[in-house]
Amino acid sequence: MGWTRKLGKYKGDIFKAFEEHKFEERLKNLENREKTKPKNTNQGTTRQTTLATHYMRKAMRFPRTEGTHSVDAGFIQFLTGRNKDEIRKLLSNPLKRSDEKDGKATLALIKDLDVVKEQFQAIGFFDGVDLINDDIEVLQNDLKTFKEV
Repeated sequence: MGWTRKLGKYKGDIFKAFEEHKFEERLKNLENREKTKPKNTNQGTTRQTTLATHYMRKAMRFPRTEGTHSVDAGFIQFLTGRNKDEIRKLLSNPLKRSDEKDGKATLALIKDLDVVKEQFQAIGFFDGVDLINDDIEVLQNDLKTFKEV
């Protein structure tokens, strides 16, 4: 009976040492993960990623050229981690601007389009660049009406 008690104490010590080692290992992994965490300095906004998908679809470079926005929103959410409902709403009318009297929403949209255009240029997707340029031209013409008022 004495030897089983000693064995039980010994097993307890081993288990305790193993748990402490596991804890220390987990702590090191977390510290290393923080050190090597990528900096997302070039991540697009929800609107910009939705606009990119819109132009890929419009240029017939997205696997689905029509259909439900919900499925496409789920795919964009998978890629970006953004809110699926917000993406779905933006996909239904990607160039929508709020009611405006001063052109600020149009300027914000042009800025987003410029960001997407730069990304398309970087990957050589010139069909998308051309489509964006066409829409920017229309938006810039809209801006002229705000300046005239």
